Amino acid sequence: MATTRRERLERLEAARRRREQAYLAHRQRYEAWSAQEERLRGLVPKALAVLERALDDPEQGPKLALAVLKAVGLWGLEPVRRPDAWAYQLAAEFEDALATGGEAEP
Repeated sequence: MATTRRERLERLEAARRRREQAYLAHRQRYEAWSAQEERLRGLVPKALAVLERALDDPEQGPKLALAVLKAVGLWGLEPVRRPDAWAYQLAAEFEDALATGGEAEP
């Protein structure tokens, strides 16, 4: 079934309108989220003060401390490994090769 030029243009225009509506809806959600995020950031100093006081409680303190460490991603961290000079040298040589286009230096 052949489509006319007008039908193709109408489909393109409809697709453009859908993309524009999706973009506008996304932007509205982003702006609403950003406003709430700023409100939450404003509460951080108060929340930290409450946490500091609660950490001194002998019953809740240890549980709270663990929850805080987990929340900020510091619980269960891998220990820092010994640096591997060979890996650093290999990476430097690779970066040099990329920078020079793979040409060997004299």
